[in-house]
Amino acid sequence: MTTQFKREERYYVLKISDMKKYLSAEKQEAVRATAEKLNAGRAVDGKPVLQAVVIESDWPEYERVWQMIETRMITTRSQFLNCNNDRRFWAIPEPAQEEPIGDAYLCNQCKTPFDGAFQCPSCGHGNATKEPVYTMQQRKQMPMVDENTSDGYHTFKELYEFRKAYNIALFNEWAANGKYSVHKSWRHNDGELCFDGSWFIVVAVLPQGQISNHYEAKDWDLFQIQETEKALFEFDGHTSINVIERLKMYTTPPKAAQGTKGEA
Repeated sequence: MTTQFKREERYYVLKISDMKKYLSAEKQEAVRATAEKLNAGRAVDGKPVLQAVVIESDWPEYERVWQMIETRMITTRSQFLNCNNDRRFWAIPEPAQEEPIGDAYLCNQCKTPFDGAFQCPSCGHGNATKEPVYTMQQRKQMPMVDENTSDGYHTFKELYEFRKAYNIALFNEWAANGKYSVHKSWRHNDGELCFDGSWFIVVAVLPQGQISNHYEAKDWDLFQIQETEKALFEFDGHTSINVIERLKMYTTPPKAAQGTKGEA
């Protein structure tokens, strides 16, 4: 086993201030969505949300920290073992069945893994709580949660199909009656394909603001609405919670004017 230390490129680091300065709102949202998918994948594999300290190359601590890592790697090399793709992991014993191996931050409202730095990509909630994470072996012995998981009445898959069907009916009705700006496109407003072109976006602009959703290519013809080269309006940053609130505002009748009969 060699004791030679080699610096490897193992991470992509995006600075939030750079994202805000150089990326459109749609691209920022795409980056955040990708990060949350990775966090969700790590949680499925029993891994906690990845947390790291970033030290920029022009900081005085940069080379010193590299030296610290090199010293630790060389002197503790025997505590590592070879795994697939020549990756190396600490050889620690499997924890007891009932004990978690670590923790991860999950949305307080819908339990989607995210670090709390941004709004939850699934429901728009802004707070996360640290919860225990278990190994794959432990998770295998727990009830499996997938699209067929039911609350006793409907599976997740059925609820998603319900949402899609309601979305189709409402948008097609609005389009047929020339009500609001309703359209679909393979591209976001900045011209980028929706998730590499395998999905498309549908958008409606209500008096309360934008509402939108993404669907797989197979559902394109179900939306009988205007097709545009790209989404007509710049993404306004709305979340799932915003969409629900805007729809509720849209469907809530205006309150009757206050006053007493006969008043001047």
